[in-house]
Formats: sequence, C-alpha cells, structure tokens
Amino acid sequence: MSDNDVRGISPDKRSTSLHDRGVVTKAPAKKAAKKTAAKSATPSTRAPVRPHELDVLGMYRSYWAGRSNTEKFQAALPREERIRRGIKHLDREWYPDTEDFHRVEAAGKAKQSVVKRMATPEALVGMLGEIGSKNPGTVSRVNIFAHGNNEGDFALSGRVSENNVLWSEADLQGAAFAEKFFAEANDPLTVYWGTGKSGHSLAEARQAFSKDGVVVVYACHSAINSVDLVRLSGALGVPVAGFNKELVFKVDQTKSGDLSIELGIDGVPESFERDFHQLDRYLKVVRAAPASKGLSR
Repeated sequence: MSDNDVRGISPDKRSTSLHDRGVVTKAPAKKAAKKTAAKSATPSTRAPVRPHELDVLGMYRSYWAGRSNTEKFQAALPREERIRRGIKHLDREWYPDTEDFHRVEAAGKAKQSVVKRMATPEALVGMLGEIGSKNPGTVSRVNIFAHGNNEGDFALSGRVSENNVLWSEADLQGAAFAEKFFAEANDPLTVYWGTGKSGHSLAEARQAFSKDGVVVVYACHSAINSVDLVRLSGALGVPVAGFNKELVFKVDQTKSGDLSIELGIDGVPESFERDFHQLDRYLKVVRAAPASKGLSR
C-alpha cells in the first residue's frame, strides 16, 4: 500500500493528552487480613525472574475504533483495487492504530515477553524503573511500536484519522521522544512513576536491562535522525535501533474475519514478515557509549 508514515502533521486543537507526564496508576491493593497462625520457620523463596522482552504499544486514538475489520481491510487495499471492487469511501486510507500494533506484536512476540500499552516516554521509563528496582537485569529487549515521520520524530500517542496520522501539540509535548523528555532525563531530580505508588529514578530504569539489552523502535524513519536515537541510548544506557526507511504493512483478512498483518520495508518486497524480529537485518543500531555487541533474542 502507499506510504504509512506520519503525513501532514498538524495541531489538532480538539485533542488532549492521554496522560500527564506519563503517570500510569491503578488502585492500590487491599491490605491482607492479619493472620493469627504462627509464621513458618522456613522462609519463602521466589523463583528468579527470567530475562524477557518488553513490548510497548503506542496509544493512538482511532477513527477505526468501533468500525469493522472489513472496513479496515478495504481501506488498506490499493485505490485501484477498491475501484475495481466497487468499494465505497475511496477517501479512506488505513493506518495502523493501537489494536493493529497489538496484532503485529502478538504475531511475532518472543516466548518470554510482556506487553504494555503506554502513552508517554515517561511511562516507559517508570515501568523500567519499577522492574529495575525489583528485578534488575531482566529486560533483554524493549520493542516500541509507534508512528514516526520522515524527519525521524516518533511518538507514543496521537490520532489515527480516516486517512492519516496526526499529532496534536499536546502529543508532541507529552508523547514524543523529544526535547522535553531529554531535558527531564538530564535532571537528576526527575522521578518517573510506574504502576505503584513509588517513584523511580533513571538509574533504576537502566538497571532493568540485561547485559546485552537493547531498545528497538518500530516506527517509520525512526533512525533518520540518529541524534535522537543516540540521546535515547545515552538516557537508557543501552543500544537503540531504528529504521532509515518507511515501514509498510501488508493487510489481509482471514476466514474468521480478523486481520492478518505483515510488517516490511518500503521498496523491499521480500522483507515482509509476520515475526517483526525478522526485520532485525534492516535495523540501524546506535549507542551513546561503547560499541554494542549486536542484537540478540
């Protein structure tokens, strides 16, 4: 299909930020009732947490929410094919939203993986800080699924319209890996919030990664602006990888009515894969400090 990066980015004054500084919270757990029985003399042991991948899905408000998979599939067809089939609404053009990111993630997820939906970079750092404080060295790879543009910008939230992807000013301020995020990362007093009541430091977020940890950004043109990738690498202390070219999606509809989505590289027909890890060979890897040993699953 035609290009799938963020085109025509313009402020959408009706849009509002999904989160304030990426704080992700949930209701505190109820306190357990006191037990009268004597405690066991043998201390309980907890099995060590195995290294795993963290799959992060950008949270995009979507025109397609509540619409059928058939409508999505038809909008993903080339215009000529839609005309041939007599499909209405030729002005529609499909772009992936959060549910579609989840389809791509689910088709290629590693055996040991955890998936989270996040709207801001701060929420991601807060989650990593929580992991680093409790189970350091257990995140082998972070896979970020989001939208990007041909200038190398990428953000964790925005709006998918009927024929485009748009970022409001609030999205660019709160959801992009840009100046605001890096300024906060350079401030040693910045606190990042995970799912609990405790704040976490950037140092704790770095501790979450295993020895060969890496961050991979699945967004169009995410590696064109290597400066931001290097800065993200410096903030998290691990190599960061992205794509110089546009990511494109091959969409099909299964007999059950669901959508099947393959991910590939624009202009490289043989690149389409159900498992997003297979696109590692097209990645550009950068690091702020000593050279990386390379990507590994």
